[in-house]
Amino acid sequence: MDPVFDRSVIPANKVFIKANEENSRAYVIQTGQVRSYIIDENDEKIEIARYGEGTIIGEVCLVIDDPIPMYYEAVESSTVITITRQDFEKKFAKADNVIQTILEHLAEKLKAQDSKALEDALANPEIDPT
Repeated sequence: MDPVFDRSVIPANKVFIKANEENSRAYVIQTGQVRSYIIDENDEKIEIARYGEGTIIGEVCLVIDDPIPMYYEAVESSTVITITRQDFEKKFAKADNVIQTILEHLAEKLKAQDSKALEDALANPEIDPT
């Protein structure tokens, strides 16, 4: 039997993923908008990206056991579906070895892409006064 994923509403301005903390969940945004950001040495928020309906965030954490380097907060009230690592691993274990290898490599590439986005944001910061 396939798992039933949790759905929840994240209120506007709520941080639901904190930078450098362990995270074993991914989120599919059903409604609303979420942003990622980092905090610079002056305690200013530097926005990395915004995500809308249909976007998945935190997916790398389902495959790689590293903390997310960014904060994620709801820009507006947002409904998300939560996928836990445990649920993902159940489905992942059923996949062919070739598919597993491809997904692991994709996760590494996504992690590198996130690192590049962080470098770019630090090089050209758009500081958010909030």
